[in-house]
Amino acid sequence: MSDVVFGTDGSEAPQPGSKRASGRKSVTAAEPKKPAEKAAPPAAAAQPTTDTPRDDMTRLLGQVVTLFGQSPGHRHVFVSDLEWLVLPAMMARQARVWRRQTDSGSVPVIYASWALVNEEVEARLKQGQMRLKPNEWRCGDRAWLIDVVAPFGGTDTALAELADQVFPGKTLHVLASSATGGFSVREIIGKPKAD
Repeated sequence: MSDVVFGTDGSEAPQPGSKRASGRKSVTAAEPKKPAEKAAPPAAAAQPTTDTPRDDMTRLLGQVVTLFGQSPGHRHVFVSDLEWLVLPAMMARQARVWRRQTDSGSVPVIYASWALVNEEVEARLKQGQMRLKPNEWRCGDRAWLIDVVAPFGGTDTALAELADQVFPGKTLHVLASSATGGFSVREIIGKPKAD
């Protein structure tokens, strides 16, 4: 069910200027035909011939926004909230999109993001304060689910898959509403990798 666009624990996040590693193939763009009398542009002005990481980020952001719009719990999120809720996870490669194949192609069905936090940030998360500063998304080693958007269902399966593949042998913490009106912490332990 999963087609990982981004989805590491953040430790493999590419540095600026490095080659990207995503689960998608690069697509070569066709060169436009030039009239014979025009000189070729200098190499520095040439357009890239493959998808750039920025193109992937734009495409991924569009898919996430589409899922937000289809989710009753997310459809009223302000566009400005994407700056703290979605973009830091994408930049840190701490986000995953699951897709389903349909007659019209592959469509996104679930989005999840997580943070690796320290004790101080974890204490805030346990109180339901999910808004993180950009530097808090990867400030420790405690894995916390920050958001999951699953307007078509499948949340439990996706989270189990996330824990198994991204956090094998480790604990992914999930904040859930409790029956008493407060919050409870659910722990999902990823299956250890086979040697």
